Amino acid sequence: MEPGQVWIDMSTIGPDEFGDAAARLPDGVIAVDAPVRGSVPEASAGRLQIYVGASDSAFNLVQPLLSPLGQPRHVGPPGTGAATKLVVNLSLVASMVTFREATVLADVLGLDRSTTLDVLADSPIGATVRAKGANVQASEYPASFKLELATKDMLLVDRSLQKAGVELPATGAASQWMEAALADVDREDPSTSDLLHGIVVELEKQAWMLSAENRTA
Repeated sequence: MEPGQVWIDMSTIGPDEFGDAAARLPDGVIAVDAPVRGSVPEASAGRLQIYVGASDSAFNLVQPLLSPLGQPRHVGPPGTGAATKLVVNLSLVASMVTFREATVLADVLGLDRSTTLDVLADSPIGATVRAKGANVQASEYPASFKLELATKDMLLVDRSLQKAGVELPATGAASQWMEAALADVDREDPSTSDLLHGIVVELEKQAWMLSAENRTA
């Protein structure tokens, strides 16, 4: 690459990893991080959320290139796009776990599953329920966000927290659950490799183990 050219990294990596890659670029090359939220359907429809870390001038350069894919959002200087994507993915994983645990509680309390989903759709996790409620109801989980990739992202979150000397208990628990779930699914099988499916499998296994312990106590 030559001075004045722009290098755009749209992968989901940590801000440190982006910084390391940018440091290897030739002098004068402009580094921009622009990870996205969304998958193939959103990209095809031009509805991706794009988190752009760049200087003001660099953002003005790349905005016309990124706009056909969706909505570029300037979140700060280089590296902040990668950081923002980790924050977004953490919130996604947390909402998925909360959603599935809420439905397990509803089952334990004898509530009707369909009614519960309708109620949760208007709750603080409503966006997740509206997006995934039909999958839970039908026990069908097409691989829209692979468990393996989500687990990788959580490892990046954990690494950032460890570097800062910060511990988030719920985040740590979610990471452990996902690593355990990843060990129990076929990573190549589209019917079992979805993030939500992995959470369902692991939660049901843990609930069964606890129930078995209670029966033998």
